[in-house]
Amino acid sequence: MGAKKIKISKKEALKAQKALELATVPVLSKEWIELHFTKVLTGLAALLLVIGMLWGFNAYGASKERRARLDYAVTMQNWPSDENSTRQAWEKVITDLERYLKEYSGTPPAMDAQLDLARAYFQTQQYENALQRTKKVLDQSPRDNLRLLAQYQLAPTLEALGKTDEAITLWNDLKSKDSPELTREADWNIARLYARKGDYAKAAEEYDAALKVSGSYPNSALIQDELASLKLKMGSAGGQKDGGQ
Repeated sequence: MGAKKIKISKKEALKAQKALELATVPVLSKEWIELHFTKVLTGLAALLLVIGMLWGFNAYGASKERRARLDYAVTMQNWPSDENSTRQAWEKVITDLERYLKEYSGTPPAMDAQLDLARAYFQTQQYENALQRTKKVLDQSPRDNLRLLAQYQLAPTLEALGKTDEAITLWNDLKSKDSPELTREADWNIARLYARKGDYAKAAEEYDAALKVSGSYPNSALIQDELASLKLKMGSAGGQKDGGQ
């Protein structure tokens, strides 16, 4: 029985020839470099260009952030020390913060400035502007602590705009943050808002809840005074109802 004839295809023959060439001219040998010099040079130049661009971009970003933090500190030096400061003082802050946000948009300090601007708008009774700026922080900030501050600031803004139910919902949400101080203040604000709606029974319930939570703000004397005033209204409303029957 004769030996079996092995047939090699043209494709396999080319692969074998390529393998032989690579074995003869190993990668990174003098011959390989001479053969591929232009490609190697072009590749190295491209790599260096990319590295240079990344370094420059990162350096610029870090420099801009440093400048943003320094400028933010300077800008906040004009923040009114008293909440009862003049409207003119708050408008100066608004002008400075609007300029700041145009120059440093996208930097981490810009989110803080955004919330500060909302506060300044609130102080000047520009409630719609305050609402928009605060919601922008809630939509864009990745920082939980800043989002919590934004929620805290949004609640009185909603109240000022007459959006009582939305404000109540937000205060109830803030109660879930597991902070006794915040829960006490939230219960108190919810009580006030229910009283504004004329739901005196629910308001009294929330005042009682606020008194049961530990904390110093608002103080117990204030809560008790408001609760006593509410009960007088409840008694008056009940008397009017009885007299009308």
